[in-house]
Amino acid sequence: NVLLVSPDIQGELPQMHSGLNGNRLATLNGDFRAGLTQFSPDGNSLIIAYYSSYGELLRTDGTFIKLLSGRVNQAAYNPSNGRLIVGYDNFLEPTTLPAEMLNSTNGAVIQVFSDEVEYMEFSPNGLYLIIDYVDKPGELRSGLDGTLIREFPDELQASSWTFNPLETFIAVIYETQQVEIFNTQGIYTASLNDNLRFSNGRVIFLDRAQTATTLYQDNHAYLLDIEWLNAMLGEADTLLPSQLISLACQYPLNNGEVLDDPELLAELQKYLDALKVCEEFSER
Repeated sequence: NVLLVSPDIQGELPQMHSGLNGNRLATLNGDFRAGLTQFSPDGNSLIIAYYSSYGELLRTDGTFIKLLSGRVNQAAYNPSNGRLIVGYDNFLEPTTLPAEMLNSTNGAVIQVFSDEVEYMEFSPNGLYLIIDYVDKPGELRSGLDGTLIREFPDELQASSWTFNPLETFIAVIYETQQVEIFNTQGIYTASLNDNLRFSNGRVIFLDRAQTATTLYQDNHAYLLDIEWLNAMLGEADTLLPSQLISLACQYPLNNGEVLDDPELLAELQKYLDALKVCEEFSER
C-alpha cells in the first residue's frame, strides 16, 4: 500500500505516498531505479536503489532505517525471516564493496561477504542462501545468519540449482552439465557418473520423502532416492549408468520409504524390470 512517485517537474525529488489515502510519507533523495527497488515480503520495509547515490533502507511508513554502504545493483529479501542481502555497484568505487546481509527491521549488519557478488538468491523457504561471486567459487550459506555451509568446486561453474520441498537436499547443476546432489548441511555428496549428464540440467524433487526425478541425455526420466544416493558416499561414480538407475529405483521400493502412494507405485511398477526405469516419468 505504498506508491513511489517520480514528479514531472524538473528539479523536484521523487516521493513516497500512501496507497490507501495518497498522503505523502517521505521525500526520496534522488531518482530511484524501479527495477532494483524492492519491498519486504511482510510489507514493512523497502530498499531504495538510487541511480547516483547510496541506497537506503526505509520503513513503509516513510521512516528512515539505514543508509547503505554503496550504490545498490542487486538485492534480495529472505521470504521468511526478515533478512536482506544487498550487493553494490563497484564501478566508481576506489575499493571493492562486498555484499552484506542485513536485518531489514533495524538495518543491523549480520554478515559481510568476502568478495564482490555476481548473483545471489535465497532458497524458497528462506533457509539457505546461494552466493555466486565474480572472482571466486560460489557458496551455499545459511539464510538466517549467512554462515558458510559449503563451497562449490572452483573448477566448475554452477549454472542452476534446485531444492527439495523440505530443503534438506540441493541439486547443483554445473556448466559442464555435471550434477551434484548433497544434503544442505554439507555432510554427504553424491556426484553422478559422467555418463549420466543432463540434457537440460533439470532435477525435479517429487515429495518430502527425498525422491527426485531427473531427465538425462537419452530423454528418459529416472527416479532416484536421494537418501540412498547420499548414503553411498561417492560410490555412485563407480557404477555403470544402468546399474545406478536400476539400484536407485529399486531401493525405495524395497525399503518402503518413498512410494507410499498406490497410484504412483502402480505407475512405476511396469518399468521395474527394464533398464530404462521410470521412463516417461518426467511429467509426474
